[in-house]
Amino acid sequence: MLSSKFQNALKYVVAAWLILSTLHAEAQKAWYSKSEINWETVEQPEHAPIYTIYLIGDAGEADFSKPAALKVLEGHLEKADSNALVVFLGDNIYKAGLPDTSSDERGAAERKINVQLDILDAFQGKIVFVPGNHDWDHWRPAGLVAIKREESYIEHYLDRGNTFLPDKGCPGPAVTNLTDNLVFIAIDTQWWLHKWDKVNVANEVCTAIDDDSFIKELDKVLEANKSKQIIVGAHHPIITNGYHGGRFTIKDHLFPLTAKYHNLYLPMPILGSIYPMSRKYFGHIQDVTHPRYRLLIKQLSGVFSKYDNLIFAAGHDHNLQYFAKERQHYIVSGSGCKTSHVAKGHQASFTYARQGFVKLKYYSNRDVLLEVWVTNDSIDNIGHVAYRKLLEHPTSK
Repeated sequence: MLSSKFQNALKYVVAAWLILSTLHAEAQKAWYSKSEINWETVEQPEHAPIYTIYLIGDAGEADFSKPAALKVLEGHLEKADSNALVVFLGDNIYKAGLPDTSSDERGAAERKINVQLDILDAFQGKIVFVPGNHDWDHWRPAGLVAIKREESYIEHYLDRGNTFLPDKGCPGPAVTNLTDNLVFIAIDTQWWLHKWDKVNVANEVCTAIDDDSFIKELDKVLEANKSKQIIVGAHHPIITNGYHGGRFTIKDHLFPLTAKYHNLYLPMPILGSIYPMSRKYFGHIQDVTHPRYRLLIKQLSGVFSKYDNLIFAAGHDHNLQYFAKERQHYIVSGSGCKTSHVAKGHQASFTYARQGFVKLKYYSNRDVLLEVWVTNDSIDNIGHVAYRKLLEHPTSK
């Protein structure tokens, strides 16, 4: 006969295994809101797009092998013409950007960014790399120096001009005109969150040097382009159903150590809830619940609310999400090399924890077709569309 203690322990293990199995199965499924269930029936424009934008983020943890999402993206870029833009939405090099040449970690960091840069060899369109928090030396004191070093390396390696935006650790906005009626604006949201030195004393290229001037400059640029279609690219999302938005799973509460050690399933009920609950309700500087991050959201949302023709794209959380909020469109595309949990609902139209990227097709009548491309289960470079939506194009105020 098994002892009662052993039986209870066995029951706990079986229950935990069932929970984990259920969560794993759920994590593999794309989620659609009720209004988006029939997304596959969306009629696509018959004519060809006049411009295409590819959005991929958080692709900077590749080492010797190329992540599946980059392989699929490379196939698209090889077929694209010059009327295209690819945007890497930050965290281009984990874990702390590009170290100095004297660092033992320099070689590994170069390999991680080179994997991304090399897929651009045959691409004829424009290229933009946007900074993320990890690129700022893992948001440590030497962040400003690190971000300038990464910018210099990327632009020298590509030799394609000004491909790292905004420039020299400035917050932006940095404007790239794509067509007469389409503009891309890059901003550096880690600049806003960075609590260490971020002032370019000897550098006069920054048009914004503090919070107020940054928001005013952004508003000025948006106002100047209000008759055009606008896409703003940054690293940090305004709205997200991922970990940075405080959305955690039962696994995170029962097995909190897996957040740092992926295979350490040591059950810690009750005690294990301290970490996810603190991030959900208080947050660290990289979470939407942190006061500094909340202020960024408030300021950006206030500016964006004036413009109906705006799409905001970000990474940060390692998944794919789409929100239609008020009159703007919000995209999270942060699964360039890995994935993490994303919750259903909470105003989202679509969420998926799978490697992939977002593709935006712009048409002459101002229609925009959003496509989410993800990797296949089989080992190939083709991928498939997991979500498609024809975005509305109201006339801006």
